Amino acid sequence: KAIEEGKNIKKATESELTQQIENVKSDLRKEVALIALQGAEKIIAQHLNPQSHHTLINKIIDEI
Repeated sequence: KAIEEGKNIKKATESELTQQIENVKSDLRKEVALIALQGAEKIIAQHLNPQSHHTLINKIIDEI
């Protein structure tokens, strides 16, 4: 009976760890996406003149 209980505890622990790992991976994906988006915003802001900014906004509006 103790062996079975030990196996159950091990299985539950492995399941919990797997879930925690998936949560961390998901959080990291969100953080990486946010960092990439912030970087893209900075690059775009540096390379857009008023005319290209206006053109980009119109293109986005047309796509919506």
